[in-house]
Amino acid sequence: SIGVMVRVNPSRLLRVLAQRGGRVMGLDVGDRFVGVAVSDPSNTVARGLTTLEKMVERKEFGPRVPSHPGGARRPLTEKNITIFGNELEELIKGNMVFALVIGLPNHVDGCVSEQSRRTSRFVTKLLRSNAYIRRIPMYWQDETYSSQLAREDLSRRGIRAPARQKKILDAVSAERILQRFLTRYN
Repeated sequence: SIGVMVRVNPSRLLRVLAQRGGRVMGLDVGDRFVGVAVSDPSNTVARGLTTLEKMVERKEFGPRVPSHPGGARRPLTEKNITIFGNELEELIKGNMVFALVIGLPNHVDGCVSEQSRRTSRFVTKLLRSNAYIRRIPMYWQDETYSSQLAREDLSRRGIRAPARQKKILDAVSAERILQRFLTRYN
């Protein structure tokens, strides 16, 4: 649990933000990427925005080997949390965001999953490292099946190549998470 989260009634918040042109941002925190989605000005429709890297390749292992099958990547390391926080802060400011919704991947029966614990730890580090983000109201949203549903959405749109799909899967998952929140509280 994160003790620094700001609590505002979500339904009231959405009404006030819609009147003032403020938006809500949804995050799907994965192991390597964080999908980002943003609401429309009325806070009724979510759209995938981008995907931020949470993990980066370790440079001390030399250059990639492009001729290697699968693109042979270097080992990964977590991106500096301050750099990640600054990237997210830029997106928040640039999209007039005044609230964050973070997907929490619990098990179907509601029990906390290991991924939920990792997400919570990552968000705690993010809040500790960035005072601007720490002041924004933040909400947890169940994200059960969001990635699976996002994959199905992409397939329906004709995006089937796994490499191409991965680039936008996390943003579409964030869109699903944010849309659940907007639908629930509007």
